[in-house]
Amino acid sequence: MSEFHNLINNNLFQGRIFFDKSLENLTWLKVGGRASCLYIPKNKKDLAVFFKAN
Repeated sequence: MSEFHNLINNNLFQGRIFFDKSLENLTWLKVGGRASCLYIPKNKKDLAVFFKAN
């Protein structure tokens, strides 16, 4: 987890990170609870950096 925090603090992610985010508006059925942490990558490269960090 410390590597993840380093990536966030060094702005290596270009996507958006949300905390306590409702998933209701992200599904076509308008269902879903709250996500404690949600990451939406900017592009494929950004997603690859995220997966490599985890």
